[in-house]
Order: sequence, then C-alpha cells, then structure tokens
Amino acid sequence: MHVTKEFKKKTFLKQLLLGLHVSNSISNPISIQQRKNSIKLSADLAMAFARGRTHWTHALITKLGQKEENKSTLKGILGRRYEILMARYSCPLLYQKVQRRKKSVTSYRFSYNAQKRRSSALKGSCVRVSPSVVARNLENRRTKVLKRLVPGGEFLNGSSLLSEALDYVISLKAQVDMMKSLWRATQVSSSSNVELVPSAPLQKKDASCTIANSEE
Repeated sequence: MHVTKEFKKKTFLKQLLLGLHVSNSISNPISIQQRKNSIKLSADLAMAFARGRTHWTHALITKLGQKEENKSTLKGILGRRYEILMARYSCPLLYQKVQRRKKSVTSYRFSYNAQKRRSSALKGSCVRVSPSVVARNLENRRTKVLKRLVPGGEFLNGSSLLSEALDYVISLKAQVDMMKSLWRATQVSSSSNVELVPSAPLQKKDASCTIANSEE
C-alpha cells in the first residue's frame, strides 16, 4: 500500500486554508479554544480529502458532521457538497452490515465455546490455561484498542482492520508533516516582514541636535 503517493498535498493545503478562512469569517472575534477547534476540524477534513475515499475517511467525515458545533463550519467549507456528502457518508455501508453479521456470529460462537470451557473446567479438579488461549485473549484486547483508535474501526476485523490502521497512521504522519511545513513557512514570512529601524538617520538627527544646543 503506497499511502504517501496517494496523499495529495495540494488538496490538503487548499482545504486547510479554506477551513481556517471559513472559521474566522463565521466567528469573529474568535477565542483561543475556538481557534484550536477550527484548526483541528480543518486539518482533519483536509486530511480526509487529501487521502481520498477509504473506509476511515468516510467514518471521519461522518463523525465530524454529527457534531452540532461543526455544522456551520462544514457547510461553509463544503458548500453545495455538504448535503450530498452527509447523505452519502451517513448511510450505513454494505461492508459495515456484512461486518456486523460476521461480528454477531463470531460473538455467539465465542460465547458458546467459552461456556463449554467453563463447564468443563468446573467438572475437572485442575485446569491449565494453554498458551494459545492467553495469546488469543491478548490479541483480542489489542484489537479492541485498535478499533477505538481508527475511525470506523468498530466495523472492521482481521486484515481489513490492520490495512485501515496502517493507512490512517501514515495519513496522520503526512498531516503532521504538512502542518509543520506550513508553520515553518509562516514563521519565515513573518520574520522577513519585520521592518528594521535604520540607525544612520538617528545618529544624524542626534548630531544636528547637539550642534543646535552648542550654538545656543
């Protein structure tokens, strides 16, 4: 998977600057907390558009659109596309329905097998837990954590979850790199615009003042 090649940097910068501009125009003056929220919202939305259509980008846009405080900003950023995207991303995907069915069947089988193991353990006097069971429990705990971190990860399992997690992490890294580059560019431009006060005219003015005082 070549995620870095598919991450469109120009699209990211365009959407980020548009989001910041819309946020400033909606609420002016803007507080520090509102500024932080607008930067995060604009950066996440820009990352989703720069990456393209994937499972986690759909889930991320849906999550952003569900928050009431984001609706006005999203309408300003997306324009006519807002209603279309929200209708498209809010509808449950067919893949999510299939994953829900698989998850329900798997959970039923797991609960049935667990009940059988508990009943057999009660019959025996001493039961040793096999290393495979310990490894499976550890894998299940890590999978639950990964599903909470990846947008839309609760509907994914197995290789699809790992693929989406890798894609999401690499896109986050590209987002951070672009934000750092933009911050460095703004710092350089702001430092170059500082006007230095010339020292020679001041010295000449001071000299004329001393001559006038001496003549008096």
